[in-house]
Amino acid sequence: MMYHGQNVQTPGIIVPQRMFPLPQGQSPADLTLQPVRFFVGGRLGVHLDTARQAQVCDLNHANSTPQLALGRGRPTLRILWPGYSDWHYLNAVDIHGAHPTLAHITQRLAQLIYDFYTGMITHEGSETCWRLQNIPFDTLYLVELRQVGRGSWQPVLCTNIQISQ
Repeated sequence: MMYHGQNVQTPGIIVPQRMFPLPQGQSPADLTLQPVRFFVGGRLGVHLDTARQAQVCDLNHANSTPQLALGRGRPTLRILWPGYSDWHYLNAVDIHGAHPTLAHITQRLAQLIYDFYTGMITHEGSETCWRLQNIPFDTLYLVELRQVGRGSWQPVLCTNIQISQ
C-alpha cells in the first residue's frame, strides 16, 4: 500500500476520519510541524491496547522528542470518527518542563484514544460499518499523528478487522 508516497504496509484498514477543519484565522501555512509516525520493529503502526497498558518495547525512536507545539502551545487531540460527534481533549500531552519522549506520548495517546472509545461505545454511530460496537479496541492501531491546526493534532488510526462497506 502506498502511504504518503512510500510503499509501506499498514496493520489494517485506515479509519476514514474527516479532516479537522482549520479554525478561522488559521491557514495551511500555519501547519509547519511534521507528522509523527509510529513504527514498531520497523513496521508502521503501534497496537493501541498494548501501548495503553505498557510502553511498547520495540517502538522505533522511543527516546526521541517529537515537536508537538511551537512556543507555549498546548496540544489538543482531535478524533473525528465516522458517524460520531467530533471529540477533543485539551492539553493532551504535557509538553512543559521535561520534554516527553515518543514512548511517553504513545502511551498517553493510547490512553486518550481508549477514553474516546469507551466514552463513545455506548452511542450508536450513524455510519453502520464504523460503529465502535463492531470494532473491538484491541484491533486498533495508531499509525500517525497529524497537525491539523495550531496546537491541534489528529491521529491516523487503523483496524485489522474486515469492514463491510
